[in-house]
Amino acid sequence: MVDYSELRNYLEAQAELGEDEVFFEEPWSLALLKKKTAPAMQSAPVPQRQPAQPQRVQMQRSFAEAPKQPSASRVQILSGGSGGRSDTLDLSALATRSESTPVEFLSSTTLQGFYDAVAKHSIYQGANVVGVEGAQNPEVLLVFDAPQPDDKNPSLMASNVGQMVFRLFAALSVPAGKCALTYVYKREAQRMPSVMLDVTLRQMLEKEVSLLRPQKIVVFGELAMRQMFGRDKSLRAFGGTVANFASVPTVAIHDARQMLTNVALKKETWSVFLPKSGLFK
Repeated sequence: MVDYSELRNYLEAQAELGEDEVFFEEPWSLALLKKKTAPAMQSAPVPQRQPAQPQRVQMQRSFAEAPKQPSASRVQILSGGSGGRSDTLDLSALATRSESTPVEFLSSTTLQGFYDAVAKHSIYQGANVVGVEGAQNPEVLLVFDAPQPDDKNPSLMASNVGQMVFRLFAALSVPAGKCALTYVYKREAQRMPSVMLDVTLRQMLEKEVSLLRPQKIVVFGELAMRQMFGRDKSLRAFGGTVANFASVPTVAIHDARQMLTNVALKKETWSVFLPKSGLFK
């Protein structure tokens, strides 16, 4: 049976965005299109007994052929912020992830500059983003999917979840002072962003990791793991397996928030996933 799941995800995401936003071919990139006024068309006589099937075939062919000329496509991308500035983005440059890409956050040289650029990106549209918390150049970078309301009391590192994580890592000879914590999606959300934004969120996290320069990365939960390594991954199969993310050894384990109330998940994490990785002796 043909698997239409990716097409369904694409169409559902596009339906949510409305007519002013559109996703382009891989890497999926959200762009806001500048509306154009269509020229007036002269009325033409309605053709008689026009076959329906040839018309449908032509529409399908036009849709399939449209992405074949990305080098000629240019769109307006909203940068956000109070100025409402927009930048012109060459889709072919984004598709090849060229070093000359105009995406501002990729050229940041400091963490603060990176977070300022991320906040202006169309994904966040000027909202306050939640940056890294903890040590600079950490031994271990802890990655969660997105901030939750309870993370502010006063912070995730100081919360019951954070304290549990640090106690367990201390048993692995990694004190809290050598850890840092960040998020894939850097603002609170009732639901995570569309799968179509995974590529951009992954680019942002890769850049953040390059600035933080951790020795190891631990990813908490299946959602964050899939955003970083692909939606086809399962934590049951992928948990404990070492993979490189931004050239840093990375391992995925259960969500720390769930481990706080589920002893079985905590036990599997610390007796199966982490020993399997071999990252902590």
